[in-house]
Amino acid sequence: MLYVKLLYLLEKAENEKAWYIKLLEKIGTEIKQFGREIGDFFGMIKRNTFDKLVEAFGETGVLIAFFTIIIILTMVIITGVIRGKE
Repeated sequence: MLYVKLLYLLEKAENEKAWYIKLLEKIGTEIKQFGREIGDFFGMIKRNTFDKLVEAFGETGVLIAFFTIIIILTMVIITGVIRGKE
């Protein structure tokens, strides 16, 4: 009888997950959901800006404009870092 109880407890312990494993799984699902929401947000921004501009002006012109803006912003930031606060 004791052997059967021990087997039952061992089987129950194998089937149940520890509390910290459950917590980590919940945190993982929350992080995945947050990542999906961030992706949806940036996808919406892309659909409402980039795609609309491409429809109006063409892909090449819009890409050149965006790359130019990125390069200019990078140059301004680097110049600010080099000069420091004066």
